[in-house]
Amino acid sequence: MKADFMFTSESVTEGHPDKLCDQISDAIVDHILQKDSSSRVIAECAVSTAIVFIAARFSTNASIDFANIARQVINQVGYADHSFNAKTCSILT
Repeated sequence: MKADFMFTSESVTEGHPDKLCDQISDAIVDHILQKDSSSRVIAECAVSTAIVFIAARFSTNASIDFANIARQVINQVGYADHSFNAKTCSILT
């Protein structure tokens, strides 16, 4: 092994926007693969105040309700603030 090897990592807590985005993207991929195991899917997510952006590229026979999946994850994480919550946030796909 090289003597000048450096390992770095990023750690964020539950509820952090990066973590929330990862959880939404993972939930979309999991949902699609559960419905159609031969699917091909890539999902990315970004959040800002009161808005969720979902970008996905997929090939599947599954029916997908991106907004519902995102709202479920937001609820599970526990966002209930008036400026960002599952009921009132906008979701763009």
